[in-house]
Amino acid sequence: MTLEEKVTYYASMPFHVPKVKCEIVTERKKHVGFINDYQNKMVLVKVASKPEPISIPIDHIKEINLIGF
Repeated sequence: MTLEEKVTYYASMPFHVPKVKCEIVTERKKHVGFINDYQNKMVLVKVASKPEPISIPIDHIKEINLIGF
């Protein structure tokens, strides 16, 4: 799967399926969290260290790895 296909798949999972924790590798940093949404080439990721989701441009993402539930 391409990165955009992965992001679309994880963001559109049904509510009764548990969210999957991912490691999102960007050019500068690794983020660990849950992919909540994908709109206008921006990925919203809920990370544990911040109360609000962070937004990452899809162009900056190099790799997405699954960690678990």
